[in-house]
Amino acid sequence: MSKDNVSQKVILVVDDDEIFRETLCSGLEAAYTVMSAANGKEAMAIVNRAKVDLILTDARMPGMSGYELIEWINLHLNRAIPYIVMTGYLSLAENTDEKLHTYKTVTKPFKLADMKRVIESRLNQSEEEENEDISEIRFCQVPISDIVLRPVLDFDIYLQLSEQNFVKVAYKDEELPLAQIKKFKQKGVNHLYIRKEDFSKFVQFTFDLAKSVSSHPSISPAKKIAFLDHAHKVIMGNIFKEGLDQQSYEATADFVSLSVGTVLESHEVLDLLEVLKDLGQNVYTDSYAAALYSVMIAREMNYESALTAFKLCIAGVFQDIGKKEIDSEIVEKNETDLTKKQQQVLESHVVRSQKILESLKCIHSDIIRLIQEHHEDLEGKGYPFGKKRPEQHPLSRILQCSNVFIERINLKKNEEAKVDVAAVLSDMEKSYKNRIDAECIKALRSLFKIPAVGAEV
Repeated sequence: MSKDNVSQKVILVVDDDEIFRETLCSGLEAAYTVMSAANGKEAMAIVNRAKVDLILTDARMPGMSGYELIEWINLHLNRAIPYIVMTGYLSLAENTDEKLHTYKTVTKPFKLADMKRVIESRLNQSEEEENEDISEIRFCQVPISDIVLRPVLDFDIYLQLSEQNFVKVAYKDEELPLAQIKKFKQKGVNHLYIRKEDFSKFVQFTFDLAKSVSSHPSISPAKKIAFLDHAHKVIMGNIFKEGLDQQSYEATADFVSLSVGTVLESHEVLDLLEVLKDLGQNVYTDSYAAALYSVMIAREMNYESALTAFKLCIAGVFQDIGKKEIDSEIVEKNETDLTKKQQQVLESHVVRSQKILESLKCIHSDIIRLIQEHHEDLEGKGYPFGKKRPEQHPLSRILQCSNVFIERINLKKNEEAKVDVAAVLSDMEKSYKNRIDAECIKALRSLFKIPAVGAEV
């Protein structure tokens, strides 16, 4: 099974499955000098007598596991040998061995082309260089429940083993391995990962450039990155978050930034967002706050779909874009100081936002409807149409609650040095009884770990 070619790197394949081992060796022989071993003991003898450039070993073998083989080599040889551990989906799903979190792992079955790419990466990079390279590949978390709805994947799927260790468990353009994915879910794995550049495909977001961009070129990557960096700083720095779980907040902030980046593909959209920024810090920050809290509330209410979160997020960001057509003096005034006529003008921003987004031809109709209803309430006492709950989109209640919460937080911040979230939520329950969805307020209480009034702690 070997080639006597000194210019080729030497690969040692270790696997107790003879058919698999022979097949893999045959696939690699065109590019490498390949040696093979049926178990750890045979592999130890080979590395003692021959120069091996990389070890490709199965994780589970009789007598000595692949992990134990690597540890023995590191302990007994005077040189490091790069390695790759191969493991099945079942091993990952069971996740009983902590070594899975630190070893360089590839899941079976795999494509030969993918394995060759991993081999080349391991041969050509030091451990530090490889870790740096992995950190540049950006992943985003997606619910398994969304993934299983796709009969054929249009992107690769990964499982996270550690902060820097992601392994591919499903392949683009192939049927989803439902049996293996089911194993993950049975073991408590509810999320997998995709590359961030595949996010737009995942949320089924399509951009009709012929209609939305016309003859205008797409924006430059540098300009897009600069805008998203600024938006992320606003989310992380200016939005109230005291009492929230930091890790959950940061994950949601990443999702919001990623969602905005998905729609940020034309000058028309960028121009709108730049205008939103020019409307003043309060409007700009509150828009992102509405997006962020809406997504967090939805997730707390067990809305796991990334598409649902995406719609709420984009609706929150663009909900006040219609204010660009309203006199800045009215926009910046406290609502309690507005005349009746000025209040009517301010409330017109909802319909204005709707028309602006409809003109883009690239924003989903559900998102536009959420924006249209973000100042309605459950009793039909909101604006602009006075719709009651049965007439509204099912997700509108979340955006409505998010907006009222942000409004009450801002009032408290103006009055006090420290915001009492428990008091804000109690005030919402009292002042907006039957107008704001109780389940949404309950979700906010859960996010801030504030029990309901009268509940046992």
